[in-house]
Amino acid sequence: MDPKKYPESEVIFMSDPVEPDDVTIEESPPITPHQCSLGAIVDVYLDLNRPGHEDEIVVRLRGQCRLYVVGHMRDSDGTPLYVLSDIPVVYPTTTSMFDGAKMMYRYLAQMLEFGFGEDSVLPTGQVRKLYDSIDLWLDPGKASN
Repeated sequence: MDPKKYPESEVIFMSDPVEPDDVTIEESPPITPHQCSLGAIVDVYLDLNRPGHEDEIVVRLRGQCRLYVVGHMRDSDGTPLYVLSDIPVVYPTTTSMFDGAKMMYRYLAQMLEFGFGEDSVLPTGQVRKLYDSIDLWLDPGKASN
């Protein structure tokens, strides 16, 4: 972009929006707490259509599913969102998508969904203690060593 042509322009990264008081969403305190704790078992209605590649099967899933809350996240305005999975293991919070723990989680979980809001999940009232890692889930004896 030529600064002579657009002298008033500036680049704004939408991945880090700023509040009127010059505090980013990440730096400001959460507005609304998450209603479902980690380990909560929730019912959620899914309507998924996952296209396959050349030699893969297309997956179509529609209906109610019971999953664990394995992570908390927020959208850009601070609204609470949930990470849901079929395995009772906390989803790793590292930022890299190529982290070994995240890759192993994706490989083992049959269902891993991100970004469900409060209005999309129905808590069952049941809560299960989650494993801290895939290794402990696969071999619970490691926790006692």
